[in-house]
Amino acid sequence: MSAVEDRVPQRFEGRVCLVTGGGRGIGRAIALGLAAGGGRIAVAARTRAQCESVAAEIGERGFAVELDVTDQAACERAVAEVISVLGPPSVVVCAAGISPVRQRTEHHDVEAWRQILDVNLTGSYLTVRAAAPVLLEHGGSVVLVASAIGLIGSPRTAAYGASKASVVHLARTLGREWASRGVRVNAICPGYVETDLTRAMLAVDHLRAEVLGQTPLGRLATLEEVAEPALFLASDAASYVTGAALLVDGGLAA
Repeated sequence: MSAVEDRVPQRFEGRVCLVTGGGRGIGRAIALGLAAGGGRIAVAARTRAQCESVAAEIGERGFAVELDVTDQAACERAVAEVISVLGPPSVVVCAAGISPVRQRTEHHDVEAWRQILDVNLTGSYLTVRAAAPVLLEHGGSVVLVASAIGLIGSPRTAAYGASKASVVHLARTLGREWASRGVRVNAICPGYVETDLTRAMLAVDHLRAEVLGQTPLGRLATLEEVAEPALFLASDAASYVTGAALLVDGGLAA
C-alpha cells in the first residue's frame, strides 16, 4: 500500500474524477491520490503516452484521455467521452500548465505570453465550461491549480504569474456563482515543487538557493504535500469551503 493510500480514506468511492494535466507532476500526484481514495479517474493530458501511463498505474479505475485544453471542442468531447466510459464527473481538477520562459517583463516573448495564458488560464476555463452542464446538474467540486506566484510579485515570471492570478480570480468567481447550485470551486496555490515545469530552473544553483532563501520552511514541497490539500478541497471534508485560494507554499507568500 502506498503512502497516499495509507493516509487517504475511501472518500472518493464511486466518484468520477477528471484531472487535466494528469500525466505528470502535480496533476499526476492528484490523480493517484483520488484513485487511492476510491475514485474512477479520467487522466487527461496533451501527451497520450503520459496519460496512458498514469491510467495504467491506477489500473481498472483509470481512463486515459488525450486532450489539448486550449481547444474548446476537444474539451467538450473529452467530457462527453468521460461520461460515456466512466459516468458523469463530480470532481474536476485543472492542473494543466506551462511556464516555458523566464525573462524580464519588457523582454517577454509576446507569443510565449499568449501561449502561457492560453494553457494556464483559458485551458482551465474551457475545461470547467465543458464540465459545467453535468456538474450543475449533479453537483460536485472543482479544484483549479494556481500558484503562490499568482498572489505575489515574482521577477521574470510575469506571464505565468498573471495567468495564475487569473486562475485564482476564476475560482473565486465560480465559487460565488455556483455555490447555490451545488458545486464548490476552489484553487490551490503551491510554492516551488521540483517538477518538469521547474526542474531546469531549480538545477541552477543560485536560483535554487534564491527560492529556498525566500521560503520560510527552507525546502521545496513534495508532490504529495501539494496533492493532499487538493484532495481535501475536492472532498466532502471541505463541504463549507468554496471560492478559496489555499496557499501550499512553505510560507513563500506570507
